Amino acid sequence: MNDHSYVDDAARGTAGIAITGFVVGALFGAGVALLLAPASGDETRRKLGETARRLGNTASDKISAASEKIGAASEKIGDKISAASEKIGDKISSASEKIKEMGQGRESEGGESYGPGGRRSRDPLAGSRTPSAPGAAS
Repeated sequence: MNDHSYVDDAARGTAGIAITGFVVGALFGAGVALLLAPASGDETRRKLGETARRLGNTASDKISAASEKIGAASEKIGDKISAASEKIGDKISSASEKIKEMGQGRESEGGESYGPGGRRSRDPLAGSRTPSAPGAAS
């Protein structure tokens, strides 16, 4: 499957706009032709009314179709965002568990304890002598 399906969607959207523009232009041209053609006033008004109704119906159909496409695309995008969010959450949980396991494993090695960031805690008093002052008896 193509990972860049949005490119195909954009191309289809552009084609839809071009077709809609062509249809609207053709209807507008037909209306102008009716106005310029020699005919009686009643007949011209009737033809104009029919053309206006057709234009209105066509525009309404196009708007409905576009609205349905937008709704479907919006739902599809929402599903993709939800899926990506879920994957990210799973990866964060997995990484968090691995970090906890690593910290527990280090604490059990050799009796040393590890602090935040995996750094070894240093206890300066454990097993060491305090330096004595010069001339003090040991």
